[in-house]
Amino acid sequence: MPAFYLTLITVLLAGFGARDQMTIAGLSARQGQRPGVLLVALLSAVSTAALAAWLAGLMLGQLPPPARAIFAAIALGLAGLESLIVVPRRRPAEPTNSLGALLLVLLASQITDAARFLIFGMGVGMAAPLAAGAAG
Repeated sequence: MPAFYLTLITVLLAGFGARDQMTIAGLSARQGQRPGVLLVALLSAVSTAALAAWLAGLMLGQLPPPARAIFAAIALGLAGLESLIVVPRRRPAEPTNSLGALLLVLLASQITDAARFLIFGMGVGMAAPLAAGAAG
């Protein structure tokens, strides 16, 4: 249970002002609120969190227990580095109305964002990839 709560808090804090949130905010500002955009954003978030949890489960079987904490520290460090280096993009001048294109953009930005690194690192470090994935 601590893995769920700690991952939930870290992902929540890491997500403030993230690239995917800025993409959705810019799109909603130009096109108005559309339920399809919300559904695509939720689908993308759930699928990338599930991918991070699945990869954490794979790594969990490969690493001995003493190495898990070191691996988790490296993953958390990469999450912090990603938050410092990668800045949110500008709003697109001509955003598309295609939900499929939005899904591809969100998947590409969320696969390597700080929140997914945190899910991955916490899942390995606390030996609970399912709890970490559910919190993400």
